[in-house]
Amino acid sequence: MKGGPLMKQIILPAIFCVAIVLLTGCPDPMSGGYQVIPVTSDPNGATVTAETGDSVVTPGSFNLLRNQNHTLTAEYPDYELMERGLIHKKGGLFRDELVPGKVHFKFIWLKPTVEEMAEAADANAPGKIIIGYQVKEKETGRFVKIPVYGDQPKEIPTVTKPSPKEELTIYAAGVQRHTWEIGSEVYHFRYKEPGVMEDNGVFYGTVVGYTYRGWVPVSPEESFSEDKGLLRLEGRFASGQVDYDGALSSGTPYEIENIDDYVFETRLLFGIEELDEDWLASLYSGLGYRYLNDDPSFDPYGYERESNYLYVPLGYQLDGSFRNGWSWGTKFEMDILVWGKQYSHMSDIGYLDIDNRQHKGYGLRGTVRLRNKNEKRIILIEPFIRYWNIDDSDISYAGSGYYGIEPANRTTEFGVQVVWKY
Repeated sequence: MKGGPLMKQIILPAIFCVAIVLLTGCPDPMSGGYQVIPVTSDPNGATVTAETGDSVVTPGSFNLLRNQNHTLTAEYPDYELMERGLIHKKGGLFRDELVPGKVHFKFIWLKPTVEEMAEAADANAPGKIIIGYQVKEKETGRFVKIPVYGDQPKEIPTVTKPSPKEELTIYAAGVQRHTWEIGSEVYHFRYKEPGVMEDNGVFYGTVVGYTYRGWVPVSPEESFSEDKGLLRLEGRFASGQVDYDGALSSGTPYEIENIDDYVFETRLLFGIEELDEDWLASLYSGLGYRYLNDDPSFDPYGYERESNYLYVPLGYQLDGSFRNGWSWGTKFEMDILVWGKQYSHMSDIGYLDIDNRQHKGYGLRGTVRLRNKNEKRIILIEPFIRYWNIDDSDISYAGSGYYGIEPANRTTEFGVQVVWKY
């Protein structure tokens, strides 16, 4: 704030953190062993063959090497072949593990032969042809074919499932339809108005998140969508103390220590993703809101300040697959300020409360992501940097002939997050 007998105070939180999680792997004395994989089907009696050449009739099981990937192919009379993939991963301290641990094949649609499609329909469907059969269980262990009639073969309801390669990739990348996250962060905060003042401090906080990927099947019987959309909600809260180093309006150097600050931020993101054998790439945008409260009003020259940013994020994220239980990734984001406002409680020092509108500014974010996956959770260790560059605000009248402005400022936050994903 310029123009009155007051010092300029900031309010962005910052944190310097060092969080270390030891997730070391151990030698795998049983990695060359075998794992029993039960195999079932609807209806029973399907012949399932592994790429090794071994085969069983369902219900049955395979003894497969734990330290390599496998493909199972199921065959049932008059049905199309079905395939499922198994991928090996670190499942604990002492042995590899095949995922999934059991395989089920469900034959639900049977295509008719050319002769059957040409047959005249029964009296209940005049002028129609048989376009397929829906298979249903009439009684325990007994399945029947129910004819389905229609005009065009293209009306046959098909179910598109992931290919064996796509299934292996989904397991390897640790991608799920619903993902919840909770974790903590610590970071160093620095807010600077060049030539005016500077704030420094450390913040500690909590982060939460939820991600929905409708294109990811939750079971082998579900459809696999080619439209790989992404919906994500994020939130964080952090608090800490900063030290002010600046001057009064008279030019007299002035310092304030242990100023209480807190910040919260929420984001709604939409995006698209591309998944290949080794990488999951995400391109996203959305809307974010950031609030920061800085309160040095306990000092004779201090007053409470509230910072509000509404912004549009544009980001790109890349994550690797969990071939050996570990993976790495990275994320880069640019944030475009669409609305900013600073509320200054000048009544704390005898002036009028004012608000300053901010029109121009941008932010940058970057992270390096180290991830470890086991059967129940994924742990992420993410060093990060967040940066804001905001231009001068509008000028507001503070009373007694004084005017206030929020000067151009720079904010830098760098630290680390440790996050648990379920």
